[in-house]
Amino acid sequence: MNRKEFLNKTFISAVVLINQNSILGEGLLDSDAKSKLLSAKTLEELKLQLIQNQSLILSLEQSGQWPIGKVLSHCAQSIEYSLDGFPESKSVIFQNTIGSLAFGIFSIRGKMNHGLTEPIPGASELLDEPSLGMKRLIVALEKFEKVNSDILKPHFAYGKLDKADYAMAHKMHIQNHLEAF
Repeated sequence: MNRKEFLNKTFISAVVLINQNSILGEGLLDSDAKSKLLSAKTLEELKLQLIQNQSLILSLEQSGQWPIGKVLSHCAQSIEYSLDGFPESKSVIFQNTIGSLAFGIFSIRGKMNHGLTEPIPGASELLDEPSLGMKRLIVALEKFEKVNSDILKPHFAYGKLDKADYAMAHKMHIQNHLEAF
């Protein structure tokens, strides 16, 4: 990436972060269910809301982004890679600067904003099978709950995270994708 491209992407990311609340519109998810999913404070609470609202989530229609099956599989894939290792990573310099800064901003805000159709670098192709995606996500969340911090692999962009930070990252990641519905 050249300097101009880097500066453009950094500027666009900053504008999106600043204006996120003004560009989010009402999605297709029932407002009460959406409120509960998006207001979950912990990853465990979010998992319970996913399970309780499973049939509603599985019936969601595409809203200009990925279809729900692909979104659920993508979120599961991210959790799985935190346990097994990401196929590709940004440089250590990126992780310790831009990646760390982005995660810090997301953590302070309690909310993530990222490209909702960008695959994880080097990840396998995602299937659009809603029920399989939901099952995969719930299984990944359950596996994550049971692991110790010392087996977690570095995030491809944020670098080394402890379990609490990874839990926050996964929660915000899932919520960011569900905001689009």
